[in-house]
Amino acid sequence: MAMAEAAENEEVDPEGEEEVQLPEPDFDDVDHMQEEVEKGKLAVMNTGYGIFLAAITVVVQSLYTVDWKVGWIVLAAGVSLLSYVYRLGGVRSHEWGAKEWLARYVTLFFTYLAFWYIFSNPPFV
Repeated sequence: MAMAEAAENEEVDPEGEEEVQLPEPDFDDVDHMQEEVEKGKLAVMNTGYGIFLAAITVVVQSLYTVDWKVGWIVLAAGVSLLSYVYRLGGVRSHEWGAKEWLARYVTLFFTYLAFWYIFSNPPFV
């Protein structure tokens, strides 16, 4: 088995017929696993936070009989507090760029919108 793996890493030079040793790429399994665990934690946190914001919206709407505009106010407040929620969860969000933040905002928005709609309909109200 080791010979087969060694043969895969060797390449024959077409002119000199010499075997050239190819370098193996650097890959850190521990860092990769930590990144994947953090991505999973982010997905759970975003989903839970979106459900929490949707539940707050439905409760406020049913208690005070306000219209749908309060939902957008709750969402705006929730988005503005998102970085603090990530800090409470132990996520290193200070290293992110605009692309990562946009992905988190979009995920939160659609989670919130879906659960706001679900919670506003008859089985839950």
